Amino acid sequence: MASPDAKEFELISQFRERLTDLNLKGRFSGDHDLLRWIRARNHDLDQAEKMIRESMKWRETNDIENILTWNPPERFSKDLPMEFLGYDNENSPVVVMAYGKWDLKKCVDAGEKEEFVKYLDQLFELM
Repeated sequence: MASPDAKEFELISQFRERLTDLNLKGRFSGDHDLLRWIRARNHDLDQAEKMIRESMKWRETNDIENILTWNPPERFSKDLPMEFLGYDNENSPVVVMAYGKWDLKKCVDAGEKEEFVKYLDQLFELM
């Protein structure tokens, strides 16, 4: 991602002020992280704020802060394989998912749809 320009630095500052009530920490509070939300909404701070607030609410509703401590059904790691290989030259995660081998119907038929979605949430949080 390109470095922010002078206008974007000002937007980041304004955006951070709008979000003080969220008490953003870690990967959500840095300039680079906030800029991603701003750019995702073409520098419209109202839309960026709406988007991040909805995301934080979803994270809270789905207890994403604690999802890494959840133990998915053991067969998921066997039947739904994924391998994290590292990061590319832009620091994006590189993951191999043998999606064609995933038996999603088996998950649904076994009544594990919610666990499967939670498993995916956990995988994305790991990345």
